[in-house]
Amino acid sequence: GFGDSTGDLVYATTEDFKNDALAGIELLRERFCHVGVLGHSEGGTIGLMLAAEKKVDFVVSLAGAVVSGKQILLEQNRWALLQAGYSEDITKNYCRVLEGLFDDIETGITPKLNVQDLPPELENNLKSVWTQANTPYMRYFLSMDISSSLADITCPVLALNGTKDRQVDCEENLGALREGLAGAKRIVPVKGVNHLFQHCDTGDVSEYKEIEETIAPEVLETIVAWLKELYTGS
Repeated sequence: GFGDSTGDLVYATTEDFKNDALAGIELLRERFCHVGVLGHSEGGTIGLMLAAEKKVDFVVSLAGAVVSGKQILLEQNRWALLQAGYSEDITKNYCRVLEGLFDDIETGITPKLNVQDLPPELENNLKSVWTQANTPYMRYFLSMDISSSLADITCPVLALNGTKDRQVDCEENLGALREGLAGAKRIVPVKGVNHLFQHCDTGDVSEYKEIEETIAPEVLETIVAWLKELYTGS
């Protein structure tokens, strides 16, 4: 909550954030005929969730996650370890243990970590994951997978992902949208940009703070052109 509003962020999940967004949408509907959602990352996911519930007239998803939260986090960790110079074998072993840890968090089981053949720093990291991730938000996020509800979306959807996005994989998530969305859709992989839609070298999170560009101009142009075509036919 904020100010005089209710709610507790400690226990909030993506479902709560979706309901917060819905409250704003319902308020806007008192003044406007057409109300849609533009969301980035988890916000894009929330937009698609609302669309599946027939609550919005259109969605612009910017790097929205479609596959499960567990899958997203495993891909992030795999990229980060390889970027840090760890071998393919160590990376594969770490992600195997991490996946088991995520499964335990989802089900509420205290994990028994099998960290054999992992460097000490990665052992310590896995132990800290349990402490930090054992929260209502993370339990919900790990199991969240909206791919099965995409067929329920009937409103127009514009979905963009950067080809160098290392947080929400472009091919994996846009591919799920291509396959799952039955209604009007435009799926756009944006070449050479990261999760924040900045032109970049590798797309690694460490580059974000060094990049002057706020957002690639072609992303804004694509959004504006799509909305104009949607509502004015131009």
